[in-house]
Amino acid sequence: LDKIGDIPDGLVQFSRILVAIYQPPVVNKTAGGIILTDAQSEEDVEEYYWQGKVGLIVAVGPQAYEDDETTKFHGTKNQVGDWVWFSPSHGMACEVNEVFCRLMKEGDIIGTIPHPDAIW
Repeated sequence: LDKIGDIPDGLVQFSRILVAIYQPPVVNKTAGGIILTDAQSEEDVEEYYWQGKVGLIVAVGPQAYEDDETTKFHGTKNQVGDWVWFSPSHGMACEVNEVFCRLMKEGDIIGTIPHPDAIW
């Protein structure tokens, strides 16, 4: 949340949710001792941008998780600060304050997870 900073009012509207894509720390050496090149590290960052399926909710639209005549959330209400997982093909990719994000519908989120390394 510190890295993305302030999110302007009105950036996320209606029932949309803004999720910052999780990027694990850059590793220059594997557990087996193989030294990775800078090019490999850059490829890893790109891979998470396009294929990442874990993120941190950083903004929630005002109508997110409100029941209506066709959709019932049964009390589920993810909020800012929750780690969530989703299909890498869902949401619109974007950058907010130089942080890779996806803007999603609340139904695109599969569920919450206890920490970002729980799923890959």
